[in-house]
Amino acid sequence: MASERFGKRCLLTLGAAAALALAPGCGLLQRSERAQNVEEENPPPPLVASSRARTAPEPPRVASSESSDDDGAETPSRIDWDTFTDPSRRGTEPAPQTVAARPKPGAAGREGANPTLKAASELFERAAAEQEAGAFQKASELWHRFLDQYVGLPEYEQASYNSAFCLFSLGRADEAVEPLKHVILTSNDAALTNDARILLAESLIQGKKNDEALATTYDVLPNRAAEDAAGIERNTNAVGTGGSATEPSLAQKIRLYTIRGRIFAAFGRDEEAHSALEKAKLLLLHSKKGQLSQKDMRFLSANYAWRQLEVQALTCKQRVTVPQRLSEAEFLAYADAYYGCAEPARHIYCTVIASASEQVKGQAQSTYRNLVEGPLELRDHLPP
Repeated sequence: MASERFGKRCLLTLGAAAALALAPGCGLLQRSERAQNVEEENPPPPLVASSRARTAPEPPRVASSESSDDDGAETPSRIDWDTFTDPSRRGTEPAPQTVAARPKPGAAGREGANPTLKAASELFERAAAEQEAGAFQKASELWHRFLDQYVGLPEYEQASYNSAFCLFSLGRADEAVEPLKHVILTSNDAALTNDARILLAESLIQGKKNDEALATTYDVLPNRAAEDAAGIERNTNAVGTGGSATEPSLAQKIRLYTIRGRIFAAFGRDEEAHSALEKAKLLLLHSKKGQLSQKDMRFLSANYAWRQLEVQALTCKQRVTVPQRLSEAEFLAYADAYYGCAEPARHIYCTVIASASEQVKGQAQSTYRNLVEGPLELRDHLPP
């Protein structure tokens, strides 16, 4: 009878917590944001999900994580946003980790009487169209054909990047690493090289290679003091040389800071994680009119919220330790503490669900599900 009561109490506790976390309030939030979008010509980005988060004090600034040269709300005038927003190069629907590039202008106009160039251009356009439609498996096959048949064409590095993007989107991040390293080492397109480094960092995170991923972010946005403090050796950890890196665009900076936040959280360095996320938020909030399109703003805001969710999940798993002895009292105390820590994640999750980025939603759903189901991993270890 006692064990039956214990089991029921545990299930009730977990069920109540999960029901609270998964309550259908997100649909109401989504509808209200849609109404605001009709009423407001330029709606603010959904950076944070609750007023409590908006008024929270700024996390302590950690000197070893970032430099003053690339701080917060600065938006240098030297940033060339055309390389990101030009529909001829960056028109593909953004995904959580990167923005896939379209064929370069003039790629289809060079074929003339050359049947090889014409066939290459047609294959490139087909692959780009499939990728833009979200048919990543088909696009991946077409990019593979292009790379096999047309070595040496100017679009080869772009095709290598797009192929890696599709592999990443298919959950095959380990296969994306080598094509991305090829792009980084061979491309003369600075924007493409930075995009490749960012996607490489994402791929390395998926492979649990956080040290190398962090070093890769510093290749795009260098900070020598922070690199030295982190023990990063550029000759062994990173691809290429950070000294030759080109100033990243505003969107690339935002993505880099959110990636660093996630990596620092995995290392248990909470202050640095929140500091990096805060910088991403400030760049979004203080971006000048015209620097970010509404589409880009929605994607970057949703991506920022998803990274917040990841940081929250990692923080709770590190802060709330699993009891060594699963007595009734200890287990219930653990469940209460864990779900108390995870409670803000629901509001963050609703922010992502309210966005228009389907792929960010998919990433957030997976992160949120793992967060909510965390204590359920203990059910096989409950006493009889």
